[in-house]
Amino acid sequence: MVKSAAGGKNKGKGQAPKRIASVPPLSNGAVTAVGALTVLIPNIPLVTILVATQVLNAVLLVPLLLAMIGIGRDRDLMGRFTISRTSTIAYCITTAVVLLCVVALAVTSFAA
Repeated sequence: MVKSAAGGKNKGKGQAPKRIASVPPLSNGAVTAVGALTVLIPNIPLVTILVATQVLNAVLLVPLLLAMIGIGRDRDLMGRFTISRTSTIAYCITTAVVLLCVVALAVTSFAA
């Protein structure tokens, strides 16, 4: 139940149907099972798999950080928890460093 600002209860507001709410745990379980089964294949290069997953994590981190900065700066959404100008600069620098690392990885990976 979600409580309203007046202290009463609003039945069902803000709650996802159970069918939709069960999708994330199922997808997490499926991804975990695929990963576990993949590394159990005999003679598969595990170090290559580890490096590839970390490269994918770094590439996907950049848009995620940008989205989080955008959400954090939205005063209507965050209210008094909106990030400050100093924090925004720090987050942008961090994102730029991650982006530079991804670009350097791409350059060194695809260089002839």
